[in-house]
Amino acid sequence: MVPPGISFIFFNEKAAEARNRLERVSKYWDWNLRSGEGIEFYQYFCGTAPTHHLYGLREALDMIEEEGLEAVWERHERLARAIWAACEAWQKDGPLRLNVEDRNHRSRAVTSLRLY
Repeated sequence: MVPPGISFIFFNEKAAEARNRLERVSKYWDWNLRSGEGIEFYQYFCGTAPTHHLYGLREALDMIEEEGLEAVWERHERLARAIWAACEAWQKDGPLRLNVEDRNHRSRAVTSLRLY
């Protein structure tokens, strides 16, 4: 429910200890800065804060609270099936193919396609 480009990292003490034993850690992949140890605000985001994503996340969370989680899941199911139906129709005469043929294995959040 948020545009691509924002993600969450979860790690435990064991992972933190393993990271701290490394001699070199890329700042891009260094979660210590993003977990409260950053001195400057920009360090939480490895650069400019993704303000539009943060506002989108806030709105998505508000929508989930208003609709209820079950209703959100039902909406995502309904929309996914509509997208799949369109893609299945398009793949009959064209180079487009759904990447996951079995509907039971498809994501309800992302539809991946192959183009030949």
